Amino acid sequence: MWFMKQFLILCVNGALSVVLGMIDTSFGNNMGIDAIIVLASWTTLYYLFHKIAMLGDCCYQCDPTKFTEGFIISIIMSGLAGVIVIVTSGPTSSLFEITEKQQELLIKCTVIYGLGIPISQIETMFNRHLILTGKNKELVSATVIFYIAMISWDAVCLFLHTECYWLIVGTVICNLFTDVYYVVICKCHKDFNKPDWSCLKEFLSRGCFMWLERVGNAIAYVLASVMSSYLGEMQYAMHSVCIGIASATEGVTDCWCQNQIVKLQDKSVEDKLKIFRVERRRTFLPAVFISIVLALALFMPMKGALPVGTTFKYLLLYLSQIIFLCPYENYRGLLTSLKYTKCMPVNVLVGSIFRLLYVYICVVTPIGLYGLAFMVSFVFVLRALMYAVAIKKKYNILI
Repeated sequence: MWFMKQFLILCVNGALSVVLGMIDTSFGNNMGIDAIIVLASWTTLYYLFHKIAMLGDCCYQCDPTKFTEGFIISIIMSGLAGVIVIVTSGPTSSLFEITEKQQELLIKCTVIYGLGIPISQIETMFNRHLILTGKNKELVSATVIFYIAMISWDAVCLFLHTECYWLIVGTVICNLFTDVYYVVICKCHKDFNKPDWSCLKEFLSRGCFMWLERVGNAIAYVLASVMSSYLGEMQYAMHSVCIGIASATEGVTDCWCQNQIVKLQDKSVEDKLKIFRVERRRTFLPAVFISIVLALALFMPMKGALPVGTTFKYLLLYLSQIIFLCPYENYRGLLTSLKYTKCMPVNVLVGSIFRLLYVYICVVTPIGLYGLAFMVSFVFVLRALMYAVAIKKKYNILI
């Protein structure tokens, strides 16, 4: 019973975190089509550069005993990612087929985010630390505090009719506020130890494979989104909203992976495989149910000025990914716990090539949004099968 309670806490917190992350976009979508396009494009860039900054986080997940070392690496990488974001803000904004005004707004959003990446990554590392150490009360409290601060800021922006980039300013400020909470209230800084760099090469190598998978996913996501922008303004807007809501549910479906990492700590390989099977089976329905409820709750505030009926019809198709992400996320958690991450870069390479070819076909043919709705489902079924083959080859067992 305790194990299921732990998983449900992760799911609920993931859902709350999704609301926190998407609240900016929902307010922005009610600022007009320009804001929808700009924030959708910015979210794509955010997804990429946030993953680049996550090397320390990936290393920490592979070895939960090295919080200090992972935190230091995270700070270094987030600073580097911030510089890259700011320097490339012009070229990256021109990747999208959007108007000149929308490009100007996108550049401002990107620069502001670049300045705030280290603050955001500190929040991510503290949040991950609370998850891996089972500090559920502090975890949920931090999420609620961030949520209250974000809503307050967004309400002021909407009332004052500000430009959409002020929503990004609010995100950075709320992340900073939450960082202070982690230190002052949660006392996370007391868990820092003197760094042990004697095993740095091994620590980095395991985390690096996982990091390369994250970055590869993000690059494929960005390129696919850029290609999708050539569907035309209205179809791209509907795709952006639908994929945004479907992607938001990954805040819950990612818990399949996190749950496996938490439950499989300090277990033998044989026990890991046994627990993996049990957890994969009994966490399926709760995560799917919470994800669907979350998606439906997000629809009205997220759809903005788009037509309700048509957008909702496509959304139902996009939500198929919830079911098909289950095997992939569970396998990813198992591989991370086993520290067998070297198969991840090849997996993402094959998956990315398939994704881009799939999107290209959907854009240049009449398939359009009907095909794009199943993009994530098809890609991650393929990648889950590849992980199953990798585990079979490594441990001579099919699970």
